[in-house]
Amino acid sequence: MPAERFATLRPPTLLIVGSRDRLLNPRTAYRTLLAACPSAEVRIVRGAGHVALEERPDEVNDALLRFLAPEVEAAA
Repeated sequence: MPAERFATLRPPTLLIVGSRDRLLNPRTAYRTLLAACPSAEVRIVRGAGHVALEERPDEVNDALLRFLAPEVEAAA
C-alpha cells in the first residue's frame, strides 16, 4: 500500500515492523508510516525480518492481542 494511503485509515491501526527487515529499513519505515498514519500504533519485533509473523509468531500474536484487547472488552 502506498504511504499516502495510510493517512486515509480511520479504524485503529497496528503496524508491525521487524527490527531486521532487509526490504524496508525499520527506522525509515517506522517514521514514514507514523507520519502517514499518526494515529497508528507501531510495534517493532526484535530479531524479526520482513515476515515477522512467521519468524516471531509469539511476539506478533502478543502485540495483536494487546492491540485488540480494548476492542474486545468494549464489544463484550
